[in-house]
Amino acid sequence: MNLMEQCNQWHQERQFKKIIDAIEAIPEHARSTEQIMELARAYNNYGLEHDYSYFEKTLELLRPIMQKMRHSPNFFLRYGFALLHTGAITGALECFLTALRFIDKNDHDNIMRVSLTKLARMCYDRLGDLTDFVSFNSKVKQTWANLKQIRDEVYNSLSQPNISEKEATEIGSKVAEAFVFRKNFYVAYLKDSKKIVLTMLCGGSKEDLFEMSYFVSQRPKSFFGTDSWEFVIDTKPIPKAMVRNSVFTLKAEEIQVTICNGKRSTRFADVCLWAPSVALYLNDERRGPVVMEAISGLLDYSLGTICRMAFIDNVRIATEERDLTQGEYNEELGVFTLDKLYEKMTAIGFNTAITANEFLKQSYLSYDFDGNDQRYQPMRFDVFIGSTAVNSSIHEYYNYRYDIFGRLLEDGTIPGFFGFKLSHAVSDEAFASEMIGVRERCEKFFSELSDLPVQFTGGATGCNYCYIDFLNYEFCQSFLSMASEFFEQEKNVSEAFYAPLCAGVKATVLKGPGELVSEFTDGIEQYVLGKYAGMPQSK
Repeated sequence: MNLMEQCNQWHQERQFKKIIDAIEAIPEHARSTEQIMELARAYNNYGLEHDYSYFEKTLELLRPIMQKMRHSPNFFLRYGFALLHTGAITGALECFLTALRFIDKNDHDNIMRVSLTKLARMCYDRLGDLTDFVSFNSKVKQTWANLKQIRDEVYNSLSQPNISEKEATEIGSKVAEAFVFRKNFYVAYLKDSKKIVLTMLCGGSKEDLFEMSYFVSQRPKSFFGTDSWEFVIDTKPIPKAMVRNSVFTLKAEEIQVTICNGKRSTRFADVCLWAPSVALYLNDERRGPVVMEAISGLLDYSLGTICRMAFIDNVRIATEERDLTQGEYNEELGVFTLDKLYEKMTAIGFNTAITANEFLKQSYLSYDFDGNDQRYQPMRFDVFIGSTAVNSSIHEYYNYRYDIFGRLLEDGTIPGFFGFKLSHAVSDEAFASEMIGVRERCEKFFSELSDLPVQFTGGATGCNYCYIDFLNYEFCQSFLSMASEFFEQEKNVSEAFYAPLCAGVKATVLKGPGELVSEFTDGIEQYVLGKYAGMPQSK
């Protein structure tokens, strides 16, 4: 009997620790993929029965072979199972749905298909009740309380004339520990103004930007009226920015640029970038992605992330110099270097000093779909037109992806929407104005509830329902109660419901019989799982 046969026998006997001890005795570099997968299964089973810390060991074990095993349902089953038991519910759901893609859709007796479907449903059910998650609002309050405790210590340490690198690193770690939600930032002391500047970095996500704006807006009074601290969202332009690694050094002043009008409107610009010193690497399978990332990073440094998000519609990285002047481009500006981009865009009328709040207010984009008016269909698939400030989240919803939702959920922010139906008493002529009226009254209603902070992000119109989208920073039962109270007082609304912006999660009826909501709720699970597992559609 070889090792794998012995492990299988131990598995049948539920002696998972013996499997773990046997395979862990093999040096890591000498383990086969089959042995790694068997060890992951043993970790999961032992973790479930004895010690949940083993689920973290599963994740650590499997990450290095993720690319190699990207078509293996067994891999995604085991990785997803570990994610589920470490609280990463949306990540687990992604894994289970991915695994279902590789299962024979005609094999309805497949044991793995049944297990994966059951686990996916478990994730949907768990995501249907998010009231026990620690809210972003609570984390914001705790973070400010933590910062208040270390405020003077941080200032006194960083303002020392001869502070060592080690001491500065330790102070940076203290500030990082004060944050109880996931955000990138850096902290610095400005000698000229004798001020600590804490800069929040959004990384190109409007959802993150909304969270950061809310965080800064909740700065307690103890931080107002002081000249010692300043809180900034996004970095200012760094004209002489550079990126250095073991392969190359790339400077903004070496990268050549041309500007042309953006595709959406003249409010946006396309840019073409050519970096002669690294252009040959672009077609290299290994170095190409590193170069692309470096050039994109320098673009962010040169403009500031918010300015880039607000005004750059499309970025093209050229492999040859002649690509810079092919097609339409601003001949008056001609070819210039990246360190001059900020001033060139300012010169042709772009508000390059735009703030986070200014950008978010003007960042709404419209979208449209066919508008499925069938009675049984996934939620929101009846939409035919909408507008949103968080287009990535909307796109993710309609493609059954959960990355952004999961990231926000980790922070305690719940993206969601209300769906409402106007009564038949509303005439076709009055429909649009009444729909807009409901949305405006809804925003006003929640804006007056300071203990239930909601950031509205858009809306949509469908064949069956109208929709109001938002980010919820304090999701709780009180929020649902207040939402129900609002819609109950709206005489022209016959039905209303709430749902998280997470495809497949059940809706909560706020007003009316909710029969159609129930049909959608039942149908979407069948649709999503049926799409991947060959399950019958609702009829």
